[in-house]
Amino acid sequence: MQLNRLSKLTTGLVALALFGVCFQAPIAVFADTSFSSFSLIIKSWKEILFGVAAIILIFIIWQKQLQYELYTDKLIWVCLAVAALNVFLLAILPNNQLSEVAALIINLRIYLAFIVCYILVKIYPPAKKILLKSIGAGIALVCIIALLQATILPKDILKSLGYSDLTIKPYLTVDQNNNFVRINSTLRGPNPLGAFAVIAINLMVVFWRRYQKISKPCLILGIIVLCGALVALWFSYSRGAWLAMLVSIIIIPLIYQAKNGTINHRLLLIVPIMTVILITLIGLNSQSSFVQNVIFHNNPESSSVIKSNHGHMQSMNDGVSTVVNHPFGFGLGSVGSPSLLSGSPKIIENQYIYMAIETGVIGLVLQMMGFGIVLWKLYSHRDNLSIGVLASGIGMAIIGMFLPVWADDTIGIIWWSLAGLTIATNKKKNNKKELANA
Repeated sequence: MQLNRLSKLTTGLVALALFGVCFQAPIAVFADTSFSSFSLIIKSWKEILFGVAAIILIFIIWQKQLQYELYTDKLIWVCLAVAALNVFLLAILPNNQLSEVAALIINLRIYLAFIVCYILVKIYPPAKKILLKSIGAGIALVCIIALLQATILPKDILKSLGYSDLTIKPYLTVDQNNNFVRINSTLRGPNPLGAFAVIAINLMVVFWRRYQKISKPCLILGIIVLCGALVALWFSYSRGAWLAMLVSIIIIPLIYQAKNGTINHRLLLIVPIMTVILITLIGLNSQSSFVQNVIFHNNPESSSVIKSNHGHMQSMNDGVSTVVNHPFGFGLGSVGSPSLLSGSPKIIENQYIYMAIETGVIGLVLQMMGFGIVLWKLYSHRDNLSIGVLASGIGMAIIGMFLPVWADDTIGIIWWSLAGLTIATNKKKNNKKELANA
């Protein structure tokens, strides 16, 4: 009875973290503006909740004597290996201490969230439904706020919450063109909002197959949220998110056909056909304001000395050169937002180069191996939720080529938590008993 109560308590803590992380940006702004001396601690509230949940789970595992079942789980070992590598790098490649702490939190929180959700659902299966509802509520509010921000609310509405040039800008524009305002909703910026919308839309697409079983009020709410997600994706003006959405939506029917054992090879022609159509449309409208500003980021009236495209290419070239010359990395806190705390900032707009510079080629390979295993597990399940999370995960991999997508706390924690609770349910027929029944 006591262990059951502890499981419910852990579920509540994790559900709170998963709902609240959707509003991490306003919380961060509040911390910076009202409690600057304790801002790092306040911003780490969700990592603290996951840490407490992990401690409780360790106690439950010990009491239920489930150590052996978890000891043989390669997913947990990969996550622990990543954690061990990060600790090892702290010892041999010292940097600014504050930067190291921030980097350690950023690097490990996605794996902590994954392991906690993965083990929690295995031990206490009812947690899966509760956590999904918590994530769903967070997604719904983010999308509705995006819909309002893009339609009836003033573009600088977030200034009232303390958003500014010193914290998080209330909105951005495409290459300083005020005709193309990029909204944030409750995310850190337009690019994370675009990535968030990709996750939301993929999940709603796969569950839309069951719309006949949904009550009318829920169906109406779902339509509103879907509209909000589409609006968030569009007005993020994130080219990486648009590409990720296109690819992931194409992937979903292919996975469903693979699930049924038959693949219509005509579907494989969709990718090249749509690519040709898009290139043709862009070419025919290459001189339009939309294409010049949004697609090419070429605003002749912009006063920016360094254009967006040039900045991306320069960041890519610098990153590749750094990895080639320093294959073992520079250690934690040497790149990304943590490096801003050291006085020697190095911003890289690519998730994979980001990981290689910080943890070396070994760290990159290890983390990619873990991500690959998770994607394969999702593919092996192939139920509605697994397909949605898998398609959005492939989308995140694409977005990672344009920005360090896992460094964003909302995107990283939400997707990895979804992956953990999704693959925790083992669907193989001739399998051992669930851990919950051990």
